[in-house]
Order: sequence, then structure tokens, then C-alpha cells
Amino acid sequence: MKNCVLALILIFLSVDSISQDLSFARKVIDTLCSKEMYGRGYVKSGDLKAANYIENQFKEIGLKPLLSNYQQKFEFDINTFEN
Repeated sequence: MKNCVLALILIFLSVDSISQDLSFARKVIDTLCSKEMYGRGYVKSGDLKAANYIENQFKEIGLKPLLSNYQQKFEFDINTFEN
């Protein structure tokens, strides 16, 4: 019984440490959705700006790249209409 109570106490104490940081999540979402990212589109390199922002966030939290780089290059055809 003592072990069960101790385990429950440890679980309740650790819940706060593994919970999500909603203010940080909101900041990241707001940044990625901002006008400076141009809708993360291709015309004004919003996709590259968003990719660089995400890469910098990975570096800040200490995430190591799987390969030699955080970004994976790919290409595909797209139609764009500039105003």
C-alpha cells in the first residue's frame, strides 16, 4: 500500500513537469501564421522562412538532427499567381 501511495504522489508531482506549455505553443502558432511568413507559401519564400523558424526552434530546445541537417529538400511543380 505504501508503494502505491508513493507512486501516486510521484505521478501527481510529475504531471506539471510534463504538461504542455500553452503560451509557448500559442507563440509558435502565431509566428507560423503571421504575415511575415506569407502563409508559408512559395511566392515570397514564406515556406523557407517557416522552415528556418522551425529549425531554430529545434536548435533552441536542443533537438539533434537525424541526418546532417534539420531540413529535407524536395521539389514538386506548382502554379503560382503573383499579384
